[in-house]
Amino acid sequence: MVAIDSEDRWHLHIGAGSLGLGLVVPLCSKMGFKVHIANRPHGSKADVYDRLKEGRTLSLLFVDSGGCEQVPYSRFYYTDDPDLMDIFADGRLSVVTTAVRGENLDNVFPVIYEGLLTRCHSAPKNGHPLILIACESSPHCSSRLHNLVQEEAIKKNDIELLRYIKDEVGFVDTLVDRICFPPKVEQDGSITSHSETYYEWLGNKANLRGEISALADKIFLGGVPKLIRENEFDFFFKRKSWLVTGIQLAIAVKGLACDPPKERVQDVLDSPVLMSNVDKVGMVWELALQYYGEVKLFLDIQEVGYEDIKDYAQTVLTRLKRMSSDNLDRILWELGKPRIDSRARPAELLANMQKERVLLEALHQKIRNRFDEPLQYFAEYDEYCRSQGASVVDQVPQLYSALRELNRDLDKLIARRLLDTP
Repeated sequence: MVAIDSEDRWHLHIGAGSLGLGLVVPLCSKMGFKVHIANRPHGSKADVYDRLKEGRTLSLLFVDSGGCEQVPYSRFYYTDDPDLMDIFADGRLSVVTTAVRGENLDNVFPVIYEGLLTRCHSAPKNGHPLILIACESSPHCSSRLHNLVQEEAIKKNDIELLRYIKDEVGFVDTLVDRICFPPKVEQDGSITSHSETYYEWLGNKANLRGEISALADKIFLGGVPKLIRENEFDFFFKRKSWLVTGIQLAIAVKGLACDPPKERVQDVLDSPVLMSNVDKVGMVWELALQYYGEVKLFLDIQEVGYEDIKDYAQTVLTRLKRMSSDNLDRILWELGKPRIDSRARPAELLANMQKERVLLEALHQKIRNRFDEPLQYFAEYDEYCRSQGASVVDQVPQLYSALRELNRDLDKLIARRLLDTP
């Protein structure tokens, strides 16, 4: 990784959770940024936030290798701290990132908006444009944040802010991939964040123009995030969704549907019968991805070939083997991430144990949709090959059968959980 130049650059990160402290803050600190951290007050990890406010260093522990890094940062703020606006106003601030989950962007939007407004009206202090990156699970959260800011500025008829956003702020959609765990306060009062050693951080450079693009090229010279073209960005999102998240969820479903249920990733990896199904499903998703990249996105096969996809799928399994003690239930809920809009449902429906039933039903639908999405492209690919008098692979019927088996296991798992719920 190449550090940025010696010019004093600041980075503000909002969201002191697993991904923020396990990926974004450590990488930006390593690049040479002076890192500031912020989080909403009264969050789920109040003890962590209080210690971050008192300290200036956190530890990043790599659970797969046992290695440890010390991550320096400048200061921690609560988002209602007036001093946070001074950071936005300072011309040395180059990058603002968030890691709060996509569904929580609305909660941090007021801080972002106020910060951009403050920066807009303190123009004499500003030395260069600002890059804003929402590091969430959805790949288009930065664009969503851009839209929220624009809509609010239009509502308030703030022409000056609209012009400033257009000329001086670059919203970079991003993909992030690293298995991270919640930070915690150790007995000696220090803060430890936990993650795997592997990471990937990609940025879509489609929205970057002029001076903003030049700034991005300069400060992200080390490849964090690596800036890529829009069609490549779409391909890499599907790759993560189908092969990283999909394979992890397939392993979780296969293990938890057993009788008795498995508990850890290693329990599934050690079972040739369970992994035979996962491998076949993985092959479907690999072929679907190859077809999607070549036919839908017109990517050069020499740049993104099938062997590269197979290698990547193997990398996913290698990562999981290193994290073999990971809990299957955590994977199921963390990666399934069902979203429930309580405003659209009677309050009593979400009360007590009924909430778990609603969440289980939403989880079921979310995972089923994730399993089914690549299937349509695999089916298209299979149909195209047959029209040419060929076959995708010899064992197409077995691949379809493996997918049906996986969906049956998902149905079985959710039905069992619903029966156990009063």
